[in-house]
Amino acid sequence: MEEKKVLMISHGITGVTGFANQLLLQAQALVEDTKTKYKIYALHRDYRGEPFEIPLGSGVKLNSGRSIEGITMLPVGNQQWAEDVGPYYMERYKIDYLHTLGDIWCYQYFQKVPKKKDWKWTGHYVFDTENMVSFWNKSIQAADISVVPSQNAFELV
Repeated sequence: MEEKKVLMISHGITGVTGFANQLLLQAQALVEDTKTKYKIYALHRDYRGEPFEIPLGSGVKLNSGRSIEGITMLPVGNQQWAEDVGPYYMERYKIDYLHTLGDIWCYQYFQKVPKKKDWKWTGHYVFDTENMVSFWNKSIQAADISVVPSQNAFELV
C-alpha cells in the first residue's frame, strides 16, 4: 500500500482549543484509514522542541483519552503560523497533502510556495467576520479544496 504524507497545521493537536480538537479528529481519521496509508506530520504552533513520532501501538493518549498514535509532531519556527518552516517541512518530508485549519489570514503565505512536487492543499477556513478582504481571495483560489464550516462563511467565499 502506497503511503501518502500529510502536513497538518493549526493549533497543536495536544491543545484544548476547537482548532486543536478538530485537527486531532481529522488526523486520527487518516491514521485509522484502512484503504490508504497516511503518514501524518502535525506542526504544533506552540511546540518548540525537536520533531518526534508517536508510534502506532504505543498507547499514548491525551488527558481526554484521545489517541495521538501514528502522528509525528513538528515544532514551529519563529513565526507562529509556520511561515518560516512550513515550506521547509513540505520539501523535507515530500508531502502529498497540506491541510491548514484556522483563520484565513494565518496561512495565506502558502499560495506563494512553489510546487516542486505535486501536492494538494486543503484550506479549512474559519471566518469570524462579516466581510472579505480582497487579498484573501488569492488564498482561496490557490487551495485545491476550500472548506468552510458554516453557511455564512460559504456565502463569503
